[in-house]
Amino acid sequence: MKLKSLVATTLSTYAAIAVVSSSAQAQIFSGNLDNVKWGTPSAGSNTDPVFSGVGTGTFRWGDPDDFGVGANELAFTAIPFNDVGVDSLFAIGDLTYFNGTVLLNTAVANVPLNFDFSLNNPLSLNESGLIDFELVNTPNLSDDPDQNADIVKFTKNGILGTFSSNDKEYQITLAGFSQDGGANFLDEIIGNEGETSTASLYAKITELPQPVIPTSSGIDPDNNGEPPKKRVPEPGMLFGVSLVAAYCVSRRQLDS
Repeated sequence: MKLKSLVATTLSTYAAIAVVSSSAQAQIFSGNLDNVKWGTPSAGSNTDPVFSGVGTGTFRWGDPDDFGVGANELAFTAIPFNDVGVDSLFAIGDLTYFNGTVLLNTAVANVPLNFDFSLNNPLSLNESGLIDFELVNTPNLSDDPDQNADIVKFTKNGILGTFSSNDKEYQITLAGFSQDGGANFLDEIIGNEGETSTASLYAKITELPQPVIPTSSGIDPDNNGEPPKKRVPEPGMLFGVSLVAAYCVSRRQLDS
């Protein structure tokens, strides 16, 4: 067998092994937000708050009086996520916001969205969590619709929850709102008076770094008091060393 042919065969074999190894190590997740319900709001500086929908999927606030527009409204619809990889952005729900016209001091300042964060792959997990929304209600004192617009905000990079899988710790955080399929992200939704705005809320799963506890004696407290074990070479290093070894063996065979 010629040297070039042998090296090409060796490279192809190890490349295939590397792809299979990488695929086997890749962690993917599937799940959903269950039992999504709006919680009890905070009035803030509003002296006569009016609201309804606590414990349901649709929350309304403010006294619409006889303006003929209706009260403010928020509705959240969960979106199941499937085969999501680490550090990948994915939609967890659609938020629909209607900006109504209400009397001053009858609005609320904040409202929590309660839910159960559920995973069904690669493990079964169910944890309670919440997203806190800030409701910025602007007095309608201008002829410019943009000046009278109200805003729905959320805490950017808010943590939804943490969990363990295959001896690793993961965290799911909010990434932001998107109205263009995830191409661009916002940390707020702006709604003009009497109009409805919809945006998808995205999240991301990240792997948390494992803490290293140094000791002056060189003893590893997580190894039953024994000296720390030797570090195992990374898969990429093993691949490189094995490839060099295979090349050297093939060269020796050709030279003999």
